[in-house]
Amino acid sequence: MPESIAEFKHESIQDRQSIVKYLKTLWEGIENGRIVFDSEEEEIELVPSDLITLKLRVVRAEDRSRINLQFSWKAKSGSTKSGNLIVRT
Repeated sequence: MPESIAEFKHESIQDRQSIVKYLKTLWEGIENGRIVFDSEEEEIELVPSDLITLKLRVVRAEDRSRINLQFSWKAKSGSTKSGNLIVRT
């Protein structure tokens, strides 16, 4: 039987302080093992496993920059390829 699919999407323009608040909340949710995304129309709860795949893509063009950050995991973690990542300020 196919697994059900739930999806939550959101797009908005935020100031830097708001982005920091969202990132801190995500960090805490991953650390605590529970993240809830909520809007007036929908809600989705995620339970991160102990092993999480991280995908990072950074693009800088002439007048625009972009960071794509993706986390994914399976309900039961197996072995995963890992590598070193350095993020500096």
